[in-house]
Amino acid sequence: MSYYDQQKNEIDRLLAKLGHSSLTAMQQKVFDPLFSGKDVWLTAPTGSGKTLAFLLPLVLRISQQKLRALIIVPTRELAIQTAQVARNLGSGLSVVLSYGGNNRHREILALQRNPDLIIGTPGRLSDHHRNTALNGVFATVVLDEYDKSLEIGFKEEMKDLIDAFTSEQNQVVLTSATKDSQLPLLEKRTDWENFEFDTIEKRGRVKTWMVNSTSKDKLEIVSHLLNDIGGQKVIVFVNHKESADRVGESLQRAHFNAAVFHGGLDQFERETVISKFRNGTVNILVATDLAARGLDIPLARFVVHYHFPHKAEEMVHRNGRTGRMGSDGDIYFIRFEGEDLPGFLSPIPAEYFPTFEKKAEVPESMTTWQINKGRKDKISKSDIVGFLTQSCQIEAGQIGSIDLGEHQALIALKEEACTLITEGNHKIKKLTVRITKV
Repeated sequence: MSYYDQQKNEIDRLLAKLGHSSLTAMQQKVFDPLFSGKDVWLTAPTGSGKTLAFLLPLVLRISQQKLRALIIVPTRELAIQTAQVARNLGSGLSVVLSYGGNNRHREILALQRNPDLIIGTPGRLSDHHRNTALNGVFATVVLDEYDKSLEIGFKEEMKDLIDAFTSEQNQVVLTSATKDSQLPLLEKRTDWENFEFDTIEKRGRVKTWMVNSTSKDKLEIVSHLLNDIGGQKVIVFVNHKESADRVGESLQRAHFNAAVFHGGLDQFERETVISKFRNGTVNILVATDLAARGLDIPLARFVVHYHFPHKAEEMVHRNGRTGRMGSDGDIYFIRFEGEDLPGFLSPIPAEYFPTFEKKAEVPESMTTWQINKGRKDKISKSDIVGFLTQSCQIEAGQIGSIDLGEHQALIALKEEACTLITEGNHKIKKLTVRITKV
């Protein structure tokens, strides 16, 4: 009997907590080698469910065998989202997050308690290791989006962590969105169980289009394209954060519900933007390639390449944001007349002609509010819902998603509920909290 069959009841119980009925074929196929402690190299596109593929068997293994694990990810957002999935599984494991921008002293205190699962970024984890706050033996080390960590400049930190925490005695799990024959820093590790999945299960119908612009600026043609799209979720990819700011501000002036997302934002700004895109406060996300890899950004019906990607891998990651889980999608490349096409864009997409019709007004149906307390302050989602429904007299149907962080919460409310809540200090569970519309 396979490990998957042996653990089936427990798998189903944990999946139910996430609202899933079953694993995908990819997740099921990698379960046994991951649960049994073998080295696994998993290559699969963005949006294919890699995080749950390694996290579920890992959580079961370390909880049942009383082991510890370390997960290294390239970005703060991916660290936060991975920790959220681990906590939502409700395994009872102690989980510590470690990333730049988080409270360093609190992290050190948490690490001293030898948590079961540590999830963090290379820079902060390496810093903790150099200062002896991060130590001990880990049965499993996960290098999630390994190629991305190296690509964005963490090679020295990754070497420090790999040298310190991997050995012949423990398990290494490596994930990436694209396959590379070379594994810098891991050349001595050769006994991999390799799994390559080049398509996303249940991928819907995805069409690719070319939209020609008579202006090098492209802003006008993008506005017309977004008019056609209406109020559905769109990610507009640009190559530079300055471009993201400029395009985002232009769309906001034109009364589109748009937000920008790039590495120049601070942690709170980035978390807020993702939450607002997820809950429907904004439907257009103007983003650099930071948003294309690993982040738990919800399904976008449309992807727009305002700038052509520099590499084929970037195009794969961007395009992976649509057509997921059986949903249809459309991908648009915006091209200025005479602009060279990347050699990897083949075949050339059919041309799309925007209608140039005036945009129908789409009212902003959701708003986002911040509470300056979170999980670490002993505030739960049910506490927040209770406050909203009882103290503010907001109906449950007017409350959208609640993103509960360690020291803050972001709440989606329907527009009509805004008259029932005021900015300022309030009491939740006898704790004074500050509520702000963001």
